[in-house]
Amino acid sequence: MSAYVTGAAISATSAALGYGANALRERGARKEAAKAARSAELRQAMREYLAALDASILEAEDFPVPPRVTKIDRWVEKEVRGTVVEFFGHIVVRLLKRVVYGRRHNDLSDRLVAASAHLRLVSTPRIEELLLEVDTLVKEKEQDGGDEQWKQKWREFRSRMRECFREELEKSSAS
Repeated sequence: MSAYVTGAAISATSAALGYGANALRERGARKEAAKAARSAELRQAMREYLAALDASILEAEDFPVPPRVTKIDRWVEKEVRGTVVEFFGHIVVRLLKRVVYGRRHNDLSDRLVAASAHLRLVSTPRIEELLLEVDTLVKEKEQDGGDEQWKQKWREFRSRMRECFREELEKSSAS
């Protein structure tokens, strides 16, 4: 074989090896960039969710505890159900809430729903379990009115949720 052919073969081989090594490096860099982007999106979704949740819970704690429903209240509700009085009563209650509180409650609620939807899309199964637990606690608050026992449960859950979020962020950054 001539020196030209040998030189061309060596050049082609080294070019192919260089191209292959460069392709592997680029593939690794793309994987790392995708992992960093997923981690950043998860971090942003968690931050939005926690901010919206805190704002909603703090706002809800300012509201007075709803009065207990009596037998007379249940009787009146039963008699009015499905009538024009219920319809207009509902409208009047909504208008009074709007006059007294403005749209803040609706804005906070919309913000929480959007943040929750975003987090559910990018979350891990462990975070999804926490979101279901939040839903359960909020329903419990609506039923019980948010007494001191509920507030204590919420504080304990909130610290556990923060810790879980931190662990999930560490896992998403490391893996």
